[in-house]
Amino acid sequence: MVFGHILQLMGLAAVDSVNLLAFAVIAGLWLSLRDKPGLFAPRAAQFTGGAFIGIMTLAALAVWVIGANKDFLRELWENPIVAIVAGVIGVVLLALAFKPQKNKRAEHAAAKLADSRREGYEVAAEHAVDEALAEDSPIPKSVLQKFGLFGTGIALGIIQSGTSIPFATGVVVISFAGTSVLQQIIEIVVFAIVAIAPSACLITVLSKVNSSRVDAATSRINNFLARAKTLGKWLTIAVGAALVILSIVRMLQLGVLF
Repeated sequence: MVFGHILQLMGLAAVDSVNLLAFAVIAGLWLSLRDKPGLFAPRAAQFTGGAFIGIMTLAALAVWVIGANKDFLRELWENPIVAIVAGVIGVVLLALAFKPQKNKRAEHAAAKLADSRREGYEVAAEHAVDEALAEDSPIPKSVLQKFGLFGTGIALGIIQSGTSIPFATGVVVISFAGTSVLQQIIEIVVFAIVAIAPSACLITVLSKVNSSRVDAATSRINNFLARAKTLGKWLTIAVGAALVILSIVRMLQLGVLF
């Protein structure tokens, strides 16, 4: 039971970790700081550390709110409308996963990175970061700049998690597991660590690339983003299918179907 609970949380955190926007921002930072040895890793770590804090903060708040309203949520779980909504969300996720989307904003930012040789590396990197922050975040760019990379990471960590179904499912699992407060805190921390692990890996890889090997680094960045996109698609399909199955099973249990 405990192993299954942990495995479930780690799986949800892994799905939540595929964040193209964060990857594009980190890649843009590397390109803009490639001629300044020793600056990329600390600054990228500030951004990723902020995302880590944002994820943990939102998770802790969500677990506390859910824990204080368990009875209401249990009553809600008995309502067939909730099962129907879950099924609809699952269908939407499946539709989004299979729909060709060639002009996603994060991908557009990544394309800017790939074109850096023609535009000038620093200019392209700045454009990529600016567009990623300005277009994909509902927070004004001026506000993000005011709070710096760490504050930007916190804001985007909260925004990305707040709109993530795997994250929401994870905090519900933590809340209803019936574990102690200490274990819940540990699970939240571990969930956040897994969620930022790919970003940390990208920082580690890029920090070891020589600044003179920009072409090779750009190729690695593009390959990383392409693989992340593919993984994200399959994880979205898995989550969507799981929600549809859960919806059908729950409606059968409630006698809504047949």
